[in-house]
Amino acid sequence: MSRTASTRRTALRTLASLLAAALALPAAAGVRAEAATPPCERLERGAEPTLGAGRANRPRTSVAVVDRVVDGEHVVLLLEADGEVVDQLVVPREDLPDVEDGDVLLVTVEDGDLVDAAPLDRETARRRRWRRRRLECLRERP
Repeated sequence: MSRTASTRRTALRTLASLLAAALALPAAAGVRAEAATPPCERLERGAEPTLGAGRANRPRTSVAVVDRVVDGEHVVLLLEADGEVVDQLVVPREDLPDVEDGDVLLVTVEDGDLVDAAPLDRETARRRRWRRRRLECLRERP
């Protein structure tokens, strides 16, 4: 691996950590306000939690979710901006060999090509917990 790629990856991981920390502070402050609302009602009111995406510069850094792996050959990424899916990117499986459905990544895309990707493990775990709680609430409905 070249020094440039290593430096870029380190910078992306640092950016991802700072972004996650910045988003965690307001979320922690809102916990008290939501404590009085039953958990299932809170889940029904809001959509699945998402992180905001980076700026629309070239190259563009965005939060992406692995939507699916197709025939073991391609990975479909859904790119997010401000909590909304704004684009889709299909990349060869060999570019992202260790990902699975639902993984959250911080990706850099330039001219429609994946330049770099770093896993956002905490965000992936948070979203999986949210989906699991949501399914539990749906199962409890009469």
